[in-house]
Amino acid sequence: MTLRGKPCPTCGRPLPETAQEKLDRLVDRTGGADACWPYRGRRNRHGYGMIDVYRAGRVAMLRAHRVAFEAAYGPIPDGLVICHVCDNPPCCNPRHLSLGTVADNIADMWRKGRQPTYTNHRKGEGVGTSKLTAAQVVELRRRFAAGGSAKGLAPAYGISQATAYNVIHGVTWGHLPGAQPTRGRGRGGRRSEVNAAAQVRGERSGNAELTEAAVLAMRQRFAAGEQAIALAAAYGIGETTAWNAIHGVTWAHVPGAVTARKRRGWPKGKRRRPAADAPHDDQRPSP
Repeated sequence: MTLRGKPCPTCGRPLPETAQEKLDRLVDRTGGADACWPYRGRRNRHGYGMIDVYRAGRVAMLRAHRVAFEAAYGPIPDGLVICHVCDNPPCCNPRHLSLGTVADNIADMWRKGRQPTYTNHRKGEGVGTSKLTAAQVVELRRRFAAGGSAKGLAPAYGISQATAYNVIHGVTWGHLPGAQPTRGRGRGGRRSEVNAAAQVRGERSGNAELTEAAVLAMRQRFAAGEQAIALAAAYGIGETTAWNAIHGVTWAHVPGAVTARKRRGWPKGKRRRPAADAPHDDQRPSP
């Protein structure tokens, strides 16, 4: 705390400055009555001038423009803030200050374009971390619509599968047209109404490991008694892939899916009832 105020009548030492004394000393009024009066003292990270004063034995921090407004117009009513007409935070000219609500201040900020909005903030190639160009995004979506997959297309553009998925389906680069609807209803994805007739399925899919004829033959062999693990080895696919194709989890548009068999074994956690002819504990012979 700077001791630059009036001398103490008892000891003669300088007293701490009042808020008004510090405001008079640190506000630059050389620009004229209609110009901004910047505060030349301490400022916070938002650019507003800060005045430290003693209050009830403690140091309090006051905003310089609020002190200037109260000195010119009186106390500030509860619930209101001081708005800068000049949009200059360190300015303390009472002619550039006005009362308003927080909503009024925010509306003024948006109206003057001092806060970036969706229509004026950087998008696409203007973002420093962008890995694609607009032309690459359009091409990526076109190749996906032709039957490609996010997993297969991502390495060609030097991006991850998740990045390719977001670009293709409009999670990112949403300002460009041509975003593709999601295939299926995967966890975490955006569900879209997809035209079943126009959806790329089966052999036309870029990552298909089987053909429709192979799926039909596999289902017939499974219905005849062969196991999914043996069929998976015969067709060079994983056991889970074979099970899904047989039971219609995948290749659902191909008829002939086999109904999943019931779960074998006793359900976990369910107590078994003793058989009717099984002896009870009190009927069993002692060892």
